Amino acid sequence: MRDTRQISWLKAARRDFEEFPEDVQDDMLDALSLAAEGKKANNAKP
Repeated sequence: MRDTRQISWLKAARRDFEEFPEDVQDDMLDALSLAAEGKKANNAKP
């Protein structure tokens, strides 16, 4: 488990996020966690 801060969501962004399939949500959360650590996910575009 990573030691990063919790994501602060805007209501509209959270609703949009929740419309994605669960496996896509998991990938997105992993990428956001890496970004919070100052890293870049392998599937992120520059």
